[in-house]
Amino acid sequence: MLLLIFMCSGVVEVQVTDVNDNSPVFTSDSVTTSVPEDAEVGSNVTVVPATDKDSSFNKEIRYSLRGGEGKFSVDPVSGRVSVTGALDRETKAEYSLLMVAEDQGRPARSATASLLVRVSDINDNAPKFSNAEYQGEVLETVAVGTSLLTLSAVDPDEGANGSVTYSILSQSPSSDSPVFELDSSSGTLVTGALDRETKAEYSLLMVAEDQGRPARSATASLLVRVSDINDNAPKFSNAEYQGEVLETASVGASLLTLSAVDPDEGANGSVTYSILSQSPSSDSPVFELDSSSGTLQLAQPLDYSEVKVYSLVVQASDGGTPSLVGNGSVVVKVKDENNNPPEFSKESYDVAVSENLASGASILTLEVNDRDEVSKTAGKMFGFLTLICVPPACLWSPSG
Repeated sequence: MLLLIFMCSGVVEVQVTDVNDNSPVFTSDSVTTSVPEDAEVGSNVTVVPATDKDSSFNKEIRYSLRGGEGKFSVDPVSGRVSVTGALDRETKAEYSLLMVAEDQGRPARSATASLLVRVSDINDNAPKFSNAEYQGEVLETVAVGTSLLTLSAVDPDEGANGSVTYSILSQSPSSDSPVFELDSSSGTLVTGALDRETKAEYSLLMVAEDQGRPARSATASLLVRVSDINDNAPKFSNAEYQGEVLETASVGASLLTLSAVDPDEGANGSVTYSILSQSPSSDSPVFELDSSSGTLQLAQPLDYSEVKVYSLVVQASDGGTPSLVGNGSVVVKVKDENNNPPEFSKESYDVAVSENLASGASILTLEVNDRDEVSKTAGKMFGFLTLICVPPACLWSPSG
């Protein structure tokens, strides 16, 4: 039996249908980037790409973004991240976001990558002093170089943009050399030579400046009061006062008013007056000095015939502790009044006269005195009187 075998060949094409068995893969699981805080809305931040080995719609990727507080968005097709809200590094310096890449398979597969966006600083903040106005008080005797106070200004920017230096812009009242120095880095203010009696207070305008480009700055005012110490003694307006008073002046009469000035403040500059000594001296003071007004008054009756000139040493004392004093002198001249009658040297005289005494002979000389000044007794009989007899009468005749 004859067996016949026939053979034939052909090409079979087998198409493998893709299933979504691959997830998207990011080029990096973690991405860090930065964006300036003044970036405008819509500015590009970065692109975080992903790939998928599947085909067709199984490899088509759509991107989404989680986190970011609404400040960022991602293009769903390209994966480009952009700014969608205003940024402020001083409020928030960095954002942690999660990028999601999802394919279009059914069921869809996805992958994630972390994205850290750091907000870089720009010099958008000026320094700010802790106080807009400062006040300080310092003794006028404080040593040169003594620290008075330390200013503080804060700049929330970063690096050089937030580094603050200090300076004095102006001083009032001005001076040839600055009275105060301000440490540029610490903000410590130190004093120079002070004298409250020359200048009692100073107004300073202080500047805090950052190191950004361009630099930003702020100002604050400082009032420095120089407090007093008792470093000045009272001083009389005249080294010597002179006055005249009639010897008939009434007790309590005001003769003159002394004046002493102490440039210190408060009790340190409050002046009281007193009499240290009187020449010639007396059992009871002839004069009184009002301690507050400095008015010199008569305390005892005067007598020109006994004392013609008084010399007083007066003192002005301040109210400081310890008290400082200044001395002066007062010369009081007593003026004569015609208040004394002439006086005979004796109340009565006994004279024996010879009966044969020649005519015109002197038989007695009387002495008459007047304690007033010559100018007050001019035209009045005084001195010596001689009794001359010329019969039938005897006459008095001035002599001497």
